Amino acid sequence: MRLFYTGLAFWCAAALLAAAAIGIGARRFEATSTQVHILVGLFASIFACLTHSVVFAHLIGSGITVKDAVSSHGLDPQIVRRTKKFKGRSFPFALFAALAAVAAALAGGAAYRAPDPGVTHAIVAAVAIVLSLVAFPIEVKVLHENTKLLREVDGLVRRAQASAAAGTGAPEPPATAERV
Repeated sequence: MRLFYTGLAFWCAAALLAAAAIGIGARRFEATSTQVHILVGLFASIFACLTHSVVFAHLIGSGITVKDAVSSHGLDPQIVRRTKKFKGRSFPFALFAALAAVAAALAGGAAYRAPDPGVTHAIVAAVAIVLSLVAFPIEVKVLHENTKLLREVDGLVRRAQASAAAGTGAPEPPATAERV
């Protein structure tokens, strides 16, 4: 997952920076550059929302999976708290980066229609780019830690299943996953 997301983050950053570069250049050129900026900027904004949403979806889904594994195999409930910490560390960054991308697109639409030279749009777009660039490494780190936790939980579940299959009777005391 980390490699996949790193690729998404790289291409998202490239799209955001390309939109900014074209937008800066569009001020010096004619309408063709402006139209290209609008298309690239809209694509970059949508792609940024998608990229940050992947983190939401993955952490929510893996959190549900871990919660089910903990309850059905008698694992240590502390494991579930770790998934919540992952969400707590990454969700604010992902959310505000995605919202800033949407705000940049909306401000760009307003700048296109208004006599405003686009200063508001430029500021909001710069904030969106910075937020995404700050969020990406945090999200990559959290996804890596989450993947390690999923592997640990998988090992604990396999041991619990092997113990149950061996007919040892009562399950072992709750197993714990080592800290990341």
